[in-house]
Amino acid sequence: MRAETKETPINIRAKASQRDIIDRAAKLLSKSRTDFVLEAACREAQDVLLDQRLFVADEVQFSAFIKAIETPVKENTKLEALMKRKSPWE
Repeated sequence: MRAETKETPINIRAKASQRDIIDRAAKLLSKSRTDFVLEAACREAQDVLLDQRLFVADEVQFSAFIKAIETPVKENTKLEALMKRKSPWE
């Protein structure tokens, strides 16, 4: 699998104190400032997107969603057995 080429620039301005704390943290993780900032920003962006409460869907997408949640689940004896077992922390 080939690594994705980084080709789109993202430019930001920061205070020296912000740059310094980012550099300190990046150094602790043996990462470049760019890699550290991109990973942190992407992780936060994913969290924001996953925390959405409102989802916009067209009629086709909505119908597929309703069909999926209304379709009965298939019997899963292994899952049923697992759910009946006592948890290790109990």
